[in-house]
Amino acid sequence: MQKEQNLYDATDEDLRQLIFEHNYVIVKYLNEACEYCKLLAPPFEKFSRDGKYSKITFLRVDASENPVARAEVGGKDMPFFNIYKKGFLLDCGCIKTEEGVKELLNKLLAEID
Repeated sequence: MQKEQNLYDATDEDLRQLIFEHNYVIVKYLNEACEYCKLLAPPFEKFSRDGKYSKITFLRVDASENPVARAEVGGKDMPFFNIYKKGFLLDCGCIKTEEGVKELLNKLLAEID
C-alpha cells in the first residue's frame, strides 16, 4: 500500500482493511489498458487534494494486478467506482467523466455526519 496524502494505491490485501479503517471511502478500480482510467487519473488525484473532500479517503486498485478486485468488478466496464460509509457500500458504477466522479463524491459528502 502506497499513500499520497489522502490517496492510497491499495491491493487486495489492504483494500478491506482501509474500507473499515476509514469512515468515508471512494474506491476507483482501474486497468492499465483502460483509456478512461488514464483520463480520470488527474481529476481523481485533484479531488483527493481538495479540502472539500478532506474527510474522504481515496483508494485506487488496479484490477488487472489484484484477483479479488478483478472478481469484484467482473466484466464491468472500467473505471468502476464504489463509495462506502463506515464499511457499508452506498453506491457503485462505471463512471467515465470527471463530472460523474464529482457527483459520486458529493453523494458521499452528503453522508458525512
